[in-house]
Amino acid sequence: MKFNSILRNHPFLTGAVAAFLCLVLWVAYAIAATRWPWVFDREEVRQANKVIAAVNSYQVHHGRLPESLSEVGIQDSDTLGVYYSKESDGTYIVWFGTVLGESATYESSTKNWH
Repeated sequence: MKFNSILRNHPFLTGAVAAFLCLVLWVAYAIAATRWPWVFDREEVRQANKVIAAVNSYQVHHGRLPESLSEVGIQDSDTLGVYYSKESDGTYIVWFGTVLGESATYESSTKNWH
């Protein structure tokens, strides 16, 4: 109760504590959004998983990776917001933007999101 009474008697301190908490929450969100896209960008992750499944299925059926998403029946990745790039004969990446200047990237070589 003592902390509560201190905050009530000192409005500047109350404002400073509130501003500090807002700053901490904002920084935590910014860090989490880049590290855990599946929490904050569920729709993009769902679309990216469809792209990954389509590319993997294409590779199984044709023995090679597609050159572009149009080969797997996805015509416009700009509308989808998910992008594909063949890196080598056996590896590819899929990515989408998360926050300004950041993206979530899936690497087929590690089968992990970064």
